[in-house]
Amino acid sequence: MPERTDVDWLSTDGEYARRAGVADEAQKRVEAAESEVGSLESKATTATDTRQRAYTDYVAEHESHEESRVIKPSMTEAKAHEVSERQMKRDQRYLAAGSSPAKARESLAAEKALIQRKSQTVAQKKSATSVTPAARLQETRQQSMRRR
Repeated sequence: MPERTDVDWLSTDGEYARRAGVADEAQKRVEAAESEVGSLESKATTATDTRQRAYTDYVAEHESHEESRVIKPSMTEAKAHEVSERQMKRDQRYLAAGSSPAKARESLAAEKALIQRKSQTVAQKKSATSVTPAARLQETRQQSMRRR
């Protein structure tokens, strides 16, 4: 009787051959999955790099215009870094919500302008309808003079 490690003899054994086939198939699936993982990791790295480059280009363009600049020339390096980090987090929230940071800024600026116009209108109406104590006194005096 040959030793149990003799592959040639074992390959003639039906049970061994069936289990060896299952093991080979499982190994092929593992290799295919590892290959797919490697491919997905490569795609994820490429996508991350592309996204980072696009955001870097966006920030460079954003900072190149005076009206949209976040980092002011008078800022210290630490303050500029802090402001830049805060802006990046804000931009990432906009992107995660499916909005472009530029459109979100435009929308916020429009909302601020609208609120400011409304508050000015309210203030104007208030000042037009509010009567000062001196004006009230004068009106009372005029009414009493008319009654006489």
